[in-house]
Amino acid sequence: MTIKQYGGVFGRNPTFNDVTIEGQLTFDGDIDINSDLKVSGDIETTGNVIIATSGKGIDFSATGQATGMTSELLDDYEEGYVTGITMTPSTSGTITMLAAYTTLSYTKVGRIVTITGNLVTSSSSSPVGTSVAIGTLPFTVAAGDQTAFAAGNAVTYYEGGGVYSSTPIRVTESATAITWLIDASTVSGVKELYINLSYVAA
Repeated sequence: MTIKQYGGVFGRNPTFNDVTIEGQLTFDGDIDINSDLKVSGDIETTGNVIIATSGKGIDFSATGQATGMTSELLDDYEEGYVTGITMTPSTSGTITMLAAYTTLSYTKVGRIVTITGNLVTSSSSSPVGTSVAIGTLPFTVAAGDQTAFAAGNAVTYYEGGGVYSSTPIRVTESATAITWLIDASTVSGVKELYINLSYVAA
């Protein structure tokens, strides 16, 4: 290996202005770089690439842009679970959940959140309303205009009756819960609900 050094100081904590490396360079400690690092080949690591500053990420601005593009920075990825999900009739009454089925999983890539899972009710008490709120979402829905709205279908299964059906679900701007567009009075006994919905986070 050859290191060509142009300026700087060698020592216990060397500093360099411009370095050309011909061959393989191995470090046993940290490397602190206070300016841009430009690599013309691939970067391979056996560890993680850690984004140390919030709002920073992978910049795709060198690629083509579609009309209406507002950002090409991938600045977030997260996955996990939302526990303790509840169902609340829009007008009155209560819906009780089966304790073992109150969890949804989520994956967030950039601003898009996908939430999936199987929820099960165990009983209800005089539920009334034109919809049922399912919450809480892992991230609040974006606000500002109609682009924050998202809709999908949930598959419902009635225990005992053996009947599967599809009912619409949606989120609206600034929402913290999913709106299940179903007559709340029909949510009684044991009912399974399979959810898969993607939306734009705030």
